[in-house]
Formats: sequence, C-alpha cells, structure tokens
Amino acid sequence: MGSPPPLPLIFVLLIFPFSAPSRASVVARLPGFRGPLPFYLETGYVEVDEVNEAELFYYFIESERNPIEDPLLLWLTGGPRCSAFCGLVFEVGEPVSNMIFLDSPAGSGFSFSRHAEGYDAGDRSWSKHAHTFLLKWFIDHPKFLSNPLYIAGDSYAGKIVPIVTQEVLNGIEAGKQPPLNLQIYLVEEEEATKAIATDNGGQAEVKEVGDGGEEELDHHIVNAISGGYKRGRSGRR
Repeated sequence: MGSPPPLPLIFVLLIFPFSAPSRASVVARLPGFRGPLPFYLETGYVEVDEVNEAELFYYFIESERNPIEDPLLLWLTGGPRCSAFCGLVFEVGEPVSNMIFLDSPAGSGFSFSRHAEGYDAGDRSWSKHAHTFLLKWFIDHPKFLSNPLYIAGDSYAGKIVPIVTQEVLNGIEAGKQPPLNLQIYLVEEEEATKAIATDNGGQAEVKEVGDGGEEELDHHIVNAISGGYKRGRSGRR
C-alpha cells in the first residue's frame, strides 16, 4: 500500500494546544518537502485580551541573510479578518528581513477568543491587541529587541497600520516595556520624519485623534529605495 496523503500545510502549522498562550513551536519539516526546511519557521499563540481570553496566532520566519541584525517586519493582512497565511505564501518573503505574519483580529485564521465579546473587534481594539502582541512577543524573543521594527500590511490593513503605529508610539512615550525599536517613517509636509509602509489600503500619517476617536489621515506615499526614501503625495480620501 502507498503512504497516506500528506496533511495540508495549514494543519501542520497548528501543532500545539490552544491552552498554551505566549508559547511557540519550531516547524522544521513539512509534508511534501524533502528534508528540513531551508529557513527557520516558528508558529505560536500570544494572549492579547485576558478578560475575553483572546489569543492571536502568528508565523515567524527568520531572515535568510542575517537575522540578528536585519529588520523585523510585522505584516498585517487586510480583509478585515483575512489570515496572514495569505501574506506568507502569496505576497511577501523573508530573504532580507525577519517576518511576523499575524492572524488578527481574533477570528482571523487560527486566532480565537474563548468568549464571544472577544470577536467584537473594531479598528481601535484590533490595533491595541496588535500592540499587546508585539510587547509580549518581544518579551519571549529579547534577542530581536535591537532590530529595526517595521509595521506594514495590505488592503484593509492600510487603515490599521497607522493606528497600530500610533499605539506603539504612545507606548514608547509612556515608557512601556520592553522598548520597541520602531523605525518607520511618516511624512509631514515636505519633511520626512517617521513613515508607514502599506499597500492599496492607503499610506497615511495619523495626525490627530479627535474626541470621537476618529483619525484624521494625511496621505502620502513613502517607498524605501536603496536605503533612502522617495516621497510623493496621494489625494486625500
């Protein structure tokens, strides 16, 4: 008799119990691929909401160049609620940067909540959970704290990336630990200060948060090219 068909990749990556938040597992081999994987792949859960017991699932792949010094990029897939697995297999890779593909918010991919309220995630709570994820992930992976941190995404994540960025910046200013080495750049008028890289969802600077919680976005295009930045302005939405 022939060997049984290999399990789908998506199920192989989910190899540890749901009751293990902030724990990770290294995936060294996959069905259909001969020998060990030629890159470091880690999957895991991080609890981001203790009240609703919500946990976010992630895929972490080390840079193929120099993971100790190369940038670390958090990738958020749009939708909303599309799995980051799409970004991993179809959109971006890790030859020159460490990559975290995050299933967020709860209900995306393998991310879940033990209470229904944990799935009621608007843009603001989604962004707070992403920030909480980063803080806890770095506590478990302190060797990457000095790596430049970038936050990026596509489609609907074009709305989320600026808000996550503001959450991270607020946390840095408030002295939250561990300190995150945020290295994105935003453009204000003609002067480049800090910035966000996103896809068709929009490139934006969070200028002001009003009493109603609505962000006023000043849209710009910022592309990293050969170590520098090429700037251009997009129309307001």
